[in-house]
Amino acid sequence: MYNKLSLGFGVALVTAVGSVSAANVSLEDYVSLVLEQNSELAYQRLDVDIASEAITLSQQEFDTRFTASATRTDTFVKNTTTEKLQRQSYAEYSAVDDNINIGFEKKVRFGTSLALSYDIQRANNSLQTVAGEDETEISSYVGISVVQPLLKNFGSENNTFAYEAARLDSEKSRYDFQSRASNIAREAVANYFDVQKTFHILNSRKSAVETAEKLLEDAQVLVQQGRLSEYDKLDIRATLAQRKAEFSIADQEYRMSVNRLQRLLPDPIDPTIIDRDTLPKISPLSVSLDDAYSIALTTRPDLANAHLQLKKEKIIKRSVENENNPELNLVISYGGNGLEENEGDSLQDALDGKYRTWSAGLEFSMPLGSDSRSSARRSAALKQQQSEIALSVLQRQVRSDLMQSYDIVQQVYSQLQQYKEILSGHKQRLEIDREKALQGNISYMELMRRRDLLNNIREKFIQNLFNYQKAKYEFFYHQGALLDQVSS
Repeated sequence: MYNKLSLGFGVALVTAVGSVSAANVSLEDYVSLVLEQNSELAYQRLDVDIASEAITLSQQEFDTRFTASATRTDTFVKNTTTEKLQRQSYAEYSAVDDNINIGFEKKVRFGTSLALSYDIQRANNSLQTVAGEDETEISSYVGISVVQPLLKNFGSENNTFAYEAARLDSEKSRYDFQSRASNIAREAVANYFDVQKTFHILNSRKSAVETAEKLLEDAQVLVQQGRLSEYDKLDIRATLAQRKAEFSIADQEYRMSVNRLQRLLPDPIDPTIIDRDTLPKISPLSVSLDDAYSIALTTRPDLANAHLQLKKEKIIKRSVENENNPELNLVISYGGNGLEENEGDSLQDALDGKYRTWSAGLEFSMPLGSDSRSSARRSAALKQQQSEIALSVLQRQVRSDLMQSYDIVQQVYSQLQQYKEILSGHKQRLEIDREKALQGNISYMELMRRRDLLNNIREKFIQNLFNYQKAKYEFFYHQGALLDQVSS
């Protein structure tokens, strides 16, 4: 889902919304445009990338490290108080030691630490008499050392805690992104259907005003012919004023819905490119409540985040407990020594391994009990309990939200079917009444009232039609399938 959100939205939109002359923008096109251009979502998409980089950063302790050092020690001593040196006529002693160390260190994920080192030391000693006497020695050492933990799963647990925590944080950031995208898509769907609904109602009110104006013109003729009273004419005039007021309200609601439609985009779009003319098809839900809940348990990003948070708290708890366990390390080193008057011969001696140095031993450490360590363990255990409770509460809340939205969908669908039948019956009755009016069997005013009643029922049908669409997509949202529905 993350790849779809981050990469799949901008492809088909250039032709879809690139100009006013483009084809009518569908719901899927509009939602895709919002998710691609929404600034808040773009900001949160960067959080996903940052969390992904944190996984690599958590492994930096396993990178190979190069070490190097160089020191010089110059020693000069006047030996006037040493009787032995005085008897041998050695009056002064001086030494210059140059030390160079080069090494590589590597820590692997299963706990072992390796170190490869090369040491070279140049010692220049001078015992000065009248004639003077100098000695130069070069010693070399090439060796390897290994530290292998024997407890805590051979040290692997210490090395995996940071990585697992970073990996879980990365997954949580992806679900946070998906959750925010779902919320924005939810708002975009509602705005899109509101524009369609208010546009159809606006056209219905406009038609009602035009019909009332035509009736008023006809009424003036009928009054002159004596076929309509002045009272009925005033009634038609009042009806026209009411229809104009209702049209003004519908126009205001349409403008407000357009503003909400454009609020989710950085740049406004022409609302005329929205597909406002096509009425959505009426189709019942194709999933049962139990199946929807089963799907929600695996697709809801907030539920996935709650599971990940519980896993993270368990890792933190194990890490805290692990810090209080004793450590036992096996330490082994092996190397070759060289001692000559020049660097090349000294290094060759060390590499030949003729003069070897090796050691093996154990290192043991154990933290002593303290209030702070006990408090850390208790805190980690309590946080794990909190996560378990939060997950259980969220699962119940998801089921409750699904049940409520499912009932709303079924209720609105039932009302929609009823209005559909009522609308069909009133259309047929209006045709019959129109024939009766031409024959003079019913009054002109009665025919007008029947027409107004039909318009009111049509408006309620349109409102219920779009309310049903919004209720369906709200159900998809609680199911965790909204993004799939608007991208299919």
